[in-house]
Amino acid sequence: MDEVPVFEYAVEPLRGRTRWRWELWDGATLAAAGWHVTSRHAELAVRTAAAARAHERLGLRVLRPALKRAVAAAGLTTRIELGAVGCELVPRPQDQRIRRAA
Repeated sequence: MDEVPVFEYAVEPLRGRTRWRWELWDGATLAAAGWHVTSRHAELAVRTAAAARAHERLGLRVLRPALKRAVAAAGLTTRIELGAVGCELVPRPQDQRIRRAA
């Protein structure tokens, strides 16, 4: 598995850290987004969405996309491999993230 898709991601706290917003980007396209109560669950959601997106690019449907581990360390590049399908997650630059009203 030489060339794998590269996705950008962001995980950020929302108002008072009571919720965490996550985003998965496929180039300039926002592929998936959502929020969770903990940062760990938001990171798991990013990995799950990335795995599903990598499978979709090959015309496959992932049967069990949920992954047991969160991003190795939020803010770092990580690689996901599910059998022969894989992808790489890189942090999205701060200046390219979606701006929300305060």
